[in-house]
Amino acid sequence: MGWDKIKSMFNRKAAEPTWKDARRDFFKALRRQDTERLSELVQKYPEALDWNKGEGAPLMMALKRKKMKSFRHLVALGARMTDDVLTHAAKHGKAAYVEFMLEQGARPSSAAQIYASVYKHHEIADMIKRGDKIRAEYLARQRAEKEKKPAAQDDGKVSIKVTVTNPPKRF
Repeated sequence: MGWDKIKSMFNRKAAEPTWKDARRDFFKALRRQDTERLSELVQKYPEALDWNKGEGAPLMMALKRKKMKSFRHLVALGARMTDDVLTHAAKHGKAAYVEFMLEQGARPSSAAQIYASVYKHHEIADMIKRGDKIRAEYLARQRAEKEKKPAAQDDGKVSIKVTVTNPPKRF
């Protein structure tokens, strides 16, 4: 056996990561809320938004583990907001998740509303009742923010902001 054969045996890990490596990295990035890595992996493996690790789809996993940053990013990447996800959030009193999903266009469901009521999350049940209005209000806010932002002007000037973190001590 020559040196080249021996070297190739030890250098296998340097090759392109396998699908299994990517899957493991995806769930690790989800737990760590590493949005850059999530984006990279979804770009390479679009089906990653439907991978299942025993806790449902990644969106459900982010919800159950209270990873709001990952949750928002997965929705931005195109994860489907199913009725199961909305119902789980309503049942467990996760108002911020319910409101975010309704703003993003999740369809209000009677099951989510009923679970919210049964588990004494009445504010969430009322939020789900007015889901279409929440979406409309969100879109109106988005339009107002766009109109409020002035167009970028390039006048050739450079703005520099200096922050002194450790000012000199005076004796």
